[in-house]
Order: sequence, then structure tokens, then C-alpha cells
Amino acid sequence: MHRSKLALTAFLPLLVSPAVVAQDDTDSVLRVAYVDAFPNQEKFDRPVYLDHHPSDPGQYWVVEQNGRIVRVPSDAESNARHLVLDFSDRCFHPGNGGHNEEGLLGFAFAPGYGEDNRHVFIYYSHKTGGEGRRVTREGVVARLTVSDSDAGPIIDPASELVVMRVEQPWGNHNGGTIVFGPDEMLYIALGDGGAADDRGGNGQNLKTLLGAILRVDVRKATAAAPYSVPADNPFVGVEDACDEIWAYGLRNPWRMSFDRENGDLWCADVGQNTWEEVDRIVRGGNYGWPITEGLHDFPAGTTRSADEKQGLLDPVAEYNHREGVSVTGGYVYRGTALPALQGAYVYGDFAFMSTWAVHEDRDEGEHRVHVLGKAKAPIASYAEEPDGELLLLCFDGRIYRMVPASE
Repeated sequence: MHRSKLALTAFLPLLVSPAVVAQDDTDSVLRVAYVDAFPNQEKFDRPVYLDHHPSDPGQYWVVEQNGRIVRVPSDAESNARHLVLDFSDRCFHPGNGGHNEEGLLGFAFAPGYGEDNRHVFIYYSHKTGGEGRRVTREGVVARLTVSDSDAGPIIDPASELVVMRVEQPWGNHNGGTIVFGPDEMLYIALGDGGAADDRGGNGQNLKTLLGAILRVDVRKATAAAPYSVPADNPFVGVEDACDEIWAYGLRNPWRMSFDRENGDLWCADVGQNTWEEVDRIVRGGNYGWPITEGLHDFPAGTTRSADEKQGLLDPVAEYNHREGVSVTGGYVYRGTALPALQGAYVYGDFAFMSTWAVHEDRDEGEHRVHVLGKAKAPIASYAEEPDGELLLLCFDGRIYRMVPASE
């Protein structure tokens, strides 16, 4: 019996992940191509996120890991570029001594942006002290205010209002996605604190914010009260549990997104030794780390008891390290250019540059995993365009559009 079929805690909804299909069991190959979406643009510096606001769909905001945000037209012919924010001095990133996984990692427009407010939110790594191996650091969620200039919108770093600080014991497994849900709550993905083997014991520890996806309300953020906890969060009032936690048992949730059609939350969790996984996140869900890695007992070679695995949720898809070593989460495809992918969650591997899509079958558990082919460079992130088509942000400095492959 699969873990997700077992009795669950009272916090979980009725719809949970059914049986999973590993990549080795792929039943179809849907070849796609990846073309440069902005051929006239200069290269971006480690692009890790891209967003747009519905009120201005012709302009894309590109987040660079070094702490900069630039705004470019969606028009493929344009080479225009406008610097919106330079946070590089405040942000701890590879170029100024930070770990390869640290930097400016997340960005989101506030609900009501452009009508009720001019706020955006960011997630970034911040050095708090020390040097070399003794450096101390934290992950910071902050609100910033956008103003206008002759050249376009700009963000003054001095407008920062810190929403949350989370100590990061090591420089990896930062998570870093921040995204507003259909409920206008802010969801924050945090890794287990870094190093290896969940050395801090955070994945199954509800007393810490690490190794979890958080859900907070920042609509009335002030310096004195930067966020509040929604009353319907699953662990509100639970002894020895952080009220902010929405789901837990994650190692390094690198990129999560909401399905624009039905509001489901999807996340890719980077594995350690053998397995990468894709999860559909549900309220109060426990995704197993470090009891399991994907569908498998962790560490490899051990046998976890039924009691240890009670209530753990299965991934919707997984793949072995023969096929890739670091999953990058994407989006449920809602475009029109690739109709066979409608409703499938698209994802890829940073290092191997392979890409896939999974159609989840919640009734019978017969998930279908499709092989999509290779990207052209390491995949740092995906992005969703206004029409539902998908972009890939890659560490060759280019941004690619996913299109049908020509025969």
C-alpha cells in the first residue's frame, strides 16, 4: 500500500497524491524545442526568476542571483533593458563571497499591486557576520516599494520593510520561492538548513521553519507587525509547532508554483543521494524528508518502519540520479502551443538539462510522465507568460521559450 493511502492526520484534505510513476516508466515522448526568447538582449547574469504583472503584460521583470532586477520588453526584437533594483551590496551571493546557492532568489508582486499599493516582495540571502567557514547567514523576506522614474519603475533599497528573518545554518538548501496564492496569502519555501543528511534535524521538526513551506498574511504589513498567521493554517494552536507552517518534510524545495486554473500548489524538492521528486503540496502535508527520499527509505539500504512512514505523502513523480541530480520546478502547462501538455506539470533537471512533464491521475493513480527532451543549458528556473506558455531561465545567461519541435 502506498504511503498516501494510509490514514492521515486530521489536518490533511481528502485529495492526496495517488500512486507514483517513476521516470523510468515514461509512456510517451513529446518532443519540444527551446528557442531564445530574447535574441537581441545581452546575456543575463545568473537569471533565477521571471515575473510579470497582469496590468503590464508586455514587460517582464528578471531576477538575477547577484541581487539585481531588470525589466525587459516581452517583444523578442527589443534590446531595451531597465535596471529596477540593485540589491547586490545587501545580498549575499556567489559574486561577493556567498555560496553558489545563495543570493536574490525570490520575487512577487503584492496583491493589489498598481491599484491599492506599489509593493513587491523579495527573498534573499544575507550575511550576518563572520568570515569564511565561520560566516553566519540568514534568509530574508522583505517588502519593497516601487516608484516611478523617467526611465521606468525603480525600487529604492531604502524602502525595505523586513517581513521575516530565518537563520540559515549552512549556505545551501535555501529554497527561496515566494509566491502569493489565490487566497492572497504569501507562501514561502524554505530548505532544511543545508549541509547533508538533514544534519540539523529540521525536516520532521515542526518547531522550526526550516524544511517547510510557510503561509503568512502580509497585506497589512508594518514594521511592528510585518505579518500575521492565517487562522486556518494547519498547525495553529498545535503544541510544539510553528503556526506559519503549511507543509513540511522537504529538503530543498527549489521552485513552487500555483496552477493558474485550479489553484493547486506544486513544488519540486531537490534530493540528496539518489532521487529527485515532484510534489503536489496540500495543507498540513508531510513529504517525508529525511525519512524518505522520493518513494524510498533514507538513507539508502535502511528500512523505515510503518510507524515512521505513517501519513507521509508520496511524490507525484520522481527520477533517479542516473537521469539528473537537481530538479528544477516549473508550472502546470496552461498554454495552447503544446496541446498534448495541457494540464501537465512541467519540470527539468538543472545539471543534466533534461525536461519532463507529468499528468497526474488522482482517480486511478496512473500518472503519465512525458519526456520532453534537453534544454540548451542548466535550468535555474521556469517562468509562465501571460498566455500560459513557458520560459526556461538558464545559466548560460539566456531565457528560452518552450515551443513545438519541428519535424
